[in-house]
Parts: sequence; C-alpha cells; structure tokens
Amino acid sequence: MKPRSKAPPRPGTKNKLIVALIAVSWICGGALLKLNVPWLYLLIAISVTAALWVGRRQGWLLRAVVLLALAIPILKIVQKRSPKGDLHENTPTTFTSTSEKRDGAVIRALVAAEETYLNLSPKMNILSKGLLDLRLPGPTADAESVFSTTVTTVDLDLTPAATPTGTSKFESHPWPMAALSKQTDRVNLWRPMLDEISFFEHAKVEIISGDHPDGNMLRYEAKGGFEALARMKSDQWRSFEGRMELTWEHSRTDDGAAGGWQITGWKTTEMHWRASPKRLFVEALDTAMHESQEASMLRRSLHYEATVKHYRDGAKQLPHPYFAPISANQKEGIAVADVNGDGFDDIYITMRLGKNMLLVNQGDGTFLEQAASFKLDLPGHTPCALFADFDNDGDQDVILGRSLLKTSYLENRQGVFYQHPIPKFMPMAALSMSAADYNMDGLLDVYICTYRPAAPAGASPAGGVAQSKDGDFDWPDEFFDINLAREYRRRVSEHRKRKGGTVLDQLGPPNVLLVNRGGGRFEPAPENDTVGIWRNSMQATWGDYNRDGRPDLYIANDWGLDVLFRNDGSGGFTDVTTQAGVTAYGYAMGASWGDYDNDGQDDLYVSNMYSEPGRRITKQIPGLEKMFIESAAGNWLYHQVANGKFEQVAGLMPPSMTVMKAGWSWGGCFADFDNDSFLDLYVLNGYFTAPKEHSSGLDLESNLWRTMVRTDENLSRPSFRFSPEWKRTSAPDSHGPMIDARLAGVERQGDKVLVHSLNGNERNRYFANHAGRSFADISALTGLDNPADSRGFAILDYDRDGWQDIALVNANQPLFNLYHNEMGTTGLSGGVIAIRFVGGNRQASPSKGFGCRDGYGARIVVDLGNEKITREHRCGDGWSTQNSPTMMVGIGSHTNVVSLTVKWPSGRTTTTQGVPEGTLLTVYENPEDGPTNDPVERTTYRVKASERRMAPINREVFPIAAVDSSAKPGARLRVYTTFSTSNQPYKENLPRLRHVRAELGPEGVDIIAVPIDDTDDNQKLADYNREYRPSTRLIRIAVSQRAGAAAAFTKVFGAEPPLPSSVITDSSGHVLATQPGVPGISALRKMLRRDP
Repeated sequence: MKPRSKAPPRPGTKNKLIVALIAVSWICGGALLKLNVPWLYLLIAISVTAALWVGRRQGWLLRAVVLLALAIPILKIVQKRSPKGDLHENTPTTFTSTSEKRDGAVIRALVAAEETYLNLSPKMNILSKGLLDLRLPGPTADAESVFSTTVTTVDLDLTPAATPTGTSKFESHPWPMAALSKQTDRVNLWRPMLDEISFFEHAKVEIISGDHPDGNMLRYEAKGGFEALARMKSDQWRSFEGRMELTWEHSRTDDGAAGGWQITGWKTTEMHWRASPKRLFVEALDTAMHESQEASMLRRSLHYEATVKHYRDGAKQLPHPYFAPISANQKEGIAVADVNGDGFDDIYITMRLGKNMLLVNQGDGTFLEQAASFKLDLPGHTPCALFADFDNDGDQDVILGRSLLKTSYLENRQGVFYQHPIPKFMPMAALSMSAADYNMDGLLDVYICTYRPAAPAGASPAGGVAQSKDGDFDWPDEFFDINLAREYRRRVSEHRKRKGGTVLDQLGPPNVLLVNRGGGRFEPAPENDTVGIWRNSMQATWGDYNRDGRPDLYIANDWGLDVLFRNDGSGGFTDVTTQAGVTAYGYAMGASWGDYDNDGQDDLYVSNMYSEPGRRITKQIPGLEKMFIESAAGNWLYHQVANGKFEQVAGLMPPSMTVMKAGWSWGGCFADFDNDSFLDLYVLNGYFTAPKEHSSGLDLESNLWRTMVRTDENLSRPSFRFSPEWKRTSAPDSHGPMIDARLAGVERQGDKVLVHSLNGNERNRYFANHAGRSFADISALTGLDNPADSRGFAILDYDRDGWQDIALVNANQPLFNLYHNEMGTTGLSGGVIAIRFVGGNRQASPSKGFGCRDGYGARIVVDLGNEKITREHRCGDGWSTQNSPTMMVGIGSHTNVVSLTVKWPSGRTTTTQGVPEGTLLTVYENPEDGPTNDPVERTTYRVKASERRMAPINREVFPIAAVDSSAKPGARLRVYTTFSTSNQPYKENLPRLRHVRAELGPEGVDIIAVPIDDTDDNQKLADYNREYRPSTRLIRIAVSQRAGAAAAFTKVFGAEPPLPSSVITDSSGHVLATQPGVPGISALRKMLRRDP
C-alpha cells in the first residue's frame, strides 16, 4: 500500500509565513540601531535564511526586500570591526552612541554659528578699515551702518591709568573701562585712546567666537578681539590688545521683515597697551643692498607673479606641470653661512621659481648678489640648503634639498661650487635638512625630511589640491623609483585599511639619514630602518637633550605624531616619544631646542597650529577624538624636568608660558635677541593669503576645520559624517559640496576667478623671555609682525654690531625681508660674546679622536658668577633654515664672563677664563690648529659701524601734477584721485574724504579729484558739486584730454586701476606711492612723518 503523500501547504499560508519572517528580520534590524545585543544578529540571520527558503519560488522583488534586512547588521559589524586607529596611546575612546537627532542639533548649531561668523567678518573688516581713519566706526556710511540706530555701549574711561614708575620695559598696562553702560544713537567708541594716536601702523577688530543664544537665529552674541600698533602723538610706539562682547541683531525693514545684521551692544571688557620709544627691528633691505644693486630684485617673487597671472587667465594654464599656488613642499628657503671665509655672514636664498640668490656680505653692512660668481645660481625647486664643511677641508660646502629634482651635494673648490654626481638614493620631495655627527666619527651626517608632493593646480577644475591620475594624490611615479613607488603604495594601502581616512594619521615618503663616508660620498645610513620614518615630516632637529654626548633627533610631523629618537650609539636609535612625555598632538611644522630658563637642560618648542575656529569647533562636538582638540590648540613648549622627561607648559594665560597662541606656525626658533642671557622666541605664521587682485575676501579657516572633524573615526556614523545639517549643498561653481568647493581655493564666476584665503594675513609672533619665568607677546612693538605668508627665517648679525638680526623669506610678496635689530638704540644695554668653533678633524675621512671641522655638537657653559648659560652648536636648527654658524651669547649687564667651557662631541673640553664683553672667541678642539697653538683665540667682535644710507631713488614726476595749475604751494603731500560723477564707490568715499581733509589739510595734505570720464561735461560737474558738496579740489582737464589722464594713472600703477584710485606725490609732483581707492589718515600721516 502506497504511503499517503502530504498535501502541499496552501499558498496563503506560505505568503503569511514569508511576511512574518520579513517582519521579524526588519524589527530586529531596527532594534540594532538602539541596542547592541549579540543574539539579535543570530535571530536576523535565521529569519532571513528561513524567508529566502520559504520564498525561493517567489519574485525577485520580494527576495530583495528580505536581503535588505541584512543591511543594518552588516553595517554594524563593519563599524565594530573597522579600526579606529591607535592614534593616541594615552587617550581612550570616550565616545558613546548618540542619537541622530542629537547629531543634527549639534551640527545645526555649530554650522549656524560658523556661517554667521563668516557673514559678519566683512563687517568687522569695515570697522578695521575705519580705525585707520582714527574712528570707530569709520567715517563712511557702510561703517556707520554696522551699528544699529540705538546701541548699548561700555566704552573706555576718559583717562588711562597712570603708568607706574619703575616698571620694566614693554610691560602691559591696562586702560580702565567706563563704570556704566549707556545707550546712544550715535556711536563714537574709544575716543580717549584714538585722540592720542597719530596713526595706526595696523589695526584689526575681529570676532573670536559666538553663537545664537537658545537657537535664536535673529540674535548672535560674540566675543571680539582687537590688536593694533600705533604711533602716538607723543612719538611713542604703542601696541594695543583689547577684548569686547558684541551683540548682533537683525535690523528690521519698513515692512517689518528681518534685514541685515547690526551691532546693538558693544561692551569693551579690557584694553591693554605696551610702549616703546621706537620699534625694536626695522626693515633694512633698502639700506643693506650695495648701491650698485636695487633692493627691488629681492622683493620680487616670480612665483607670486605667476600665481596672479594664473588666476588672471582663469586658472586655465599652468606655468609648469607641477605648479601649485598653495603648497607646503614647494617653497623658498634661506641659509646663512660665511661662504667666502671673510668672517661676515652671507645669505643664500633658495627659490621656488627663478634662480637661487647669494647675498655676499661686503663687511660694511651691505650685500651684493653674487650667486653666479660662486656657481650657486641654480634654478628653483629648492626648498632648503645646508652649508657645512662636509669634507673637513676648511671651507663651506652645501647640500641642496630639492622638491622636483633630486637632492644634490656641491663641493666648494677654492670659492666655486661643483656638483658631485647625484646617486640614485638621493631623495626628491625634500623639505628641510639638519646635520650632526650622529655616529661620532668626525664627519658630519645629514637627515633629510620629505613631504608628499601636492597635486598641481591643474589637477582639478577647481584649481586646488585634488586627485591626480588614478586617484592618487601623491604622484609617486614622478618622485620615486619603481620599487620605492610600489612600496609607498603598499604602505599607504595597508595604512588606510588599518587607520581609515583620518587626517590625524597619514603616511608620506620616507625620510633619509645620510651617513658621511668621506671624500664627498654619502650613503643611506643603516639606522634608516629606525629613523627613516614614512611620514610627512616638516623638520628634524638634532640636540643632545640627555647630555650623554650623542646627538638625539626630534622629528616634527604634519598629519601625524611627532617622534623623539634617543641616540644610543652602537645600539642605534630608540623611540622614546612616550617615555619622554612629548606626546601632545599637533600638525607640527617645526621644532627648536633651547634652554629657555637657564637651568642647564634643553627644552623644546614645537610649532603647530593655533586656530580660533578650530578651537571653538572641536570643543563643541561630543566624543571627538582628543587629538583633534589638541591639533587646534597651538604651539607646545616642553620643559625638561628630570631624567630626560618633559612637561608641556605652554598655555594662553599665566602661570603657563604664554607662547601657545601664534597661528598657522611654520617654524619657531629660540634666540636671545635682547642679549639679556635668556632665549626669546620668534615664530612664523600664515598659510595662504589670496592675491589682493583676485581676493574674494573670504578666509576658509572655519571651513577647513568643519571638513576635517568629519573624518574622525570616532564619529564615523552616517548621522554625523553625512548629516544634511552640514549644509553641504551644491556650490556656485558646480565643483562639489559648498564646504569642499570653498576649500578648492577658488570660485569661478564666468571667466573671472575669485580666490579664497586660508589662514591668510597672519602676523608673525615674537615672545620676549622674562628671566625664564614668563613670556610676553610684544610682536607689534618689535616690527617683526610681518603679515606676509612667511616660510623661513635665519638669525645672524650681518653688520657685527652685537645684536642679532633676522633674514626672512615669504611665499608671496615681498620675497625677502631683512630686519635690523635696533634694541641697542632703545635703552637696552645687553652685552654679548661671540663664539666660533673649529673641530679637530682636518681629513675627509673618519677620526676617532676629533670631531667634524665645524664643531657642530659642541656644548658650552658660560659662567657669569650669579648664573650659568648652556648652549649647543647646531646645524639646521630651523624649518628649511640655517642660522649663522657664529654663536652669540647675551650676558646682560655683565661686563666680564667668569669662565667659558666647551665640551666637544669627542669628549674633550676647552676652558677659558676672564672674557670681556664684546669678545669674539675662536675655540679650537685641537690646540695645534690655533695660530699660536692656543685652544682659544680672542679678538674684538664688533666692527666700526658704517652709516647706512638708502640708495637714491629716482622718482618720476606724475604728469597730472605737472599740469595742476591750482596746486597749493605749501602742500607737503598731494593726493590725486580718479573721479567720475557716475562712480558709486567715489560717492561712498565722500564722507571719508571730508574727514581726511579736515584732519590733514592743516598738516599740508592736498586732495585733488581728477576727472577721467569724457562724458562729464561742465554741467554734470556743476550739478555733482551742487548735490554732493565734495571737499576735494577738482583739477580742470579738458574732455579731450581725459583719456590721457586715465593713461597716466595706468602707467604709474602698471595696469588699469579700479575707479577710484590714488597717486600720492610730494610737493614737487614726484610719485611717492599708489593706492587703489582713497588713502586714509594713517597711510598719509605715516608718509608725512617718514621715519621708522
């Protein structure tokens, strides 16, 4: 009998079962969004498998719905297993899950505040411009409209507090605040202070932070800052620093709608000033160039000109295939060395475009450019150069670090440099170099930092850093050999799998330690397995921090943690970063060793990034990786405490050492500029300032940090990274999301290109050391607060007057600055001794008994009786920079040094006693090398000062001045400004012109309107005069001669200037300056005074 077959299930039953299984799968998946319960994964897997089996004969659409239920658990598993990156050993991940709603609220508030900040920045710039006319707000209508019709103010008190007697120089003094607030319908702030000022050298008010209280989008409460340098009517120079609390509200239109932002509350909370009888440094290039050459050749930047042309042409054609307007590794560099052995420091400037230049010191405080005579006029792409006696023959050789070419070694043969054959292992993409005899064999070795090459400007339509071929940012094929390129790609691929795409930890090309084998032969050192790190290293600096006689190595890395390697001699190098406590994160650009408190132990200053937008953004996001917060915090100062350990002591307020706040810092270096025996700090800042000819007026610092925090692996969930609250909408130029498109650097408007800045116009910082107990920011008073995008500075005493000067290169214009130290003329009386070192090895081969010829690595102890000073002789102690090989030691008010001891790397010591102030000591490791077999030779350091005179400038006569028959004979300055009755900007400047004429007319300033529009007949001019009552004098130019008048302005400017534009002449009509727009009080009064 056949068995009875089972009846197949009814179709309705199967469909209900499938629906039930799908429901279970999706319900469990939804639960996973809130819960992290392991058995839910198993239940989903079972229900999905069962649903697929039961519905195996169903349509594909139903099975797809089943499979989609797996998306959520798969995503959770991937997130769970995806490595967050072991980026900070001592910082555990503190993130816990937050809801999508909370993410949205945090991001919405952050973005709203940042966008309002960007929208209000132009209004603050208007107020800054008005301050240059000694008004707050300025005299123009747009400045007055920044304030509401009724404003609540807390202003400065009418009189400043009396300056206490006996205070130290450059001490900060408070200006008292008014006791009560008041409401006013006519704002005229800071009048007591502005009435004492003759002119501002510079002045800036800005928003530091702000938000919309309780989400009120019609109100914005902000903290503001003020920095300025002014020449007072008393002839004193003063720097000012202030803080304000600002309330902004939307104005109301006539129909009640919300209008533009206006200030309704201004509370000045503090104002401090420092004073000096004169600026401590003056830009001296005009007087330092030999009369046969012009300083303008050193101010001109071919790269800047190429950048301007690139943007003017619509960013469509590159000057060369690897051209990048913004680049970290294509840059200028500077090195100081006595190239010709005459005892005076020469300056070598390495170029990005054009030929390298050598300024040969003439011994009288002037220089001649003579690179060709030494065969050092090599073409550009040279970020750095390092001079030293690499072959121990008594003269200076040089290694050139190249970006788009291989690094090369040039030997000095009787004053002419010859390039050795370039080995295959010499790196490209070099960024900086430093040298030390790390293996103690009497030959100087070199460590080369490399940095990933940026994609060229043409790599994307946006004209910024973008993907190049095959999705590869780093161009390895062009810069590495085949094997190295393959290894680089392998390492990057593995690193991304382990670390993800975070900006906190990225690889770069390998650094190279070159060991000197003698006779001009270098080769990769065996220790490269340890110290040849694959990072984007900006600078390495050698220093014997643990005083064991061997140079140790600190490497400052961008996009990753810095590293400290201890030199263990035959044991190689050991990474002691964590052990030493130098673990604070930052996008490091430079590092400098120095004993800032004279306790006999070297401390370490690391240049990173200080960013107000970065600080406020990173602190608002819950769960953000701690290193993001550190990366915006600023520069670090590591104080060595004991047993080779360091403590980070930099901060924003005392009792911390207030050297943290600088900017996008490229390199800071210790030097005793005031000769008080304590090391001061000078720091370069600024990334990219858009050329003024094409600037959008927008700075992308806020956009940069908003983009970077989205890469945090701690916050990789879609509700944060891809939240619509980031407002990543399509950009006007269609090159991508708004934030990302801004960061491309440009926006196109038809054929016109608008260029954005990124940390632009950041001023350099000078921190004065007060006896090792504190630092004071006196940047403005020094005259060193250069606003250009500086990239390297070298320390030297070019005129041998006993005060250290600064030579500086910039990424934009001017290319080169030379600052002369004037502290000796301000009443400071710091004494100095100078030291030159001669090592005992005179052979181009290893020596067991003597060190390298230049004596690098020698340590000195200067005993002043009541204190001791410790210094180390280093080579390449600066970012892409080399300082003078002559060591200057300030001894304060002492007239005599009790004793000086030199400890050589070989272990030998040399001591001399009773050294008078102003002595130059030449110390020989081998006494037999001295002229009298004496280990110390003494001569007078200072040379007789020569009068520095500026070469006469042949100034052309402005043609308009020649036909100005109504010119006032007593005028000291004449301002000729282009004018048209139809020109709106000129009309907007009429209040400003009235204000300038009222203030400066009695001082001899004559302002003249020059009509250039041939449609302005006599009737139009009369009607204009009747309606607007201009305060300026109108020069009569016939209609037929208007085109010629416009051409005269174009000739002086070098291109057709905007309308209005001004030419300033002296009383004889000689052109003194040009300026787009109308010059203000500060610019004109500065010209009237014409002194440093």
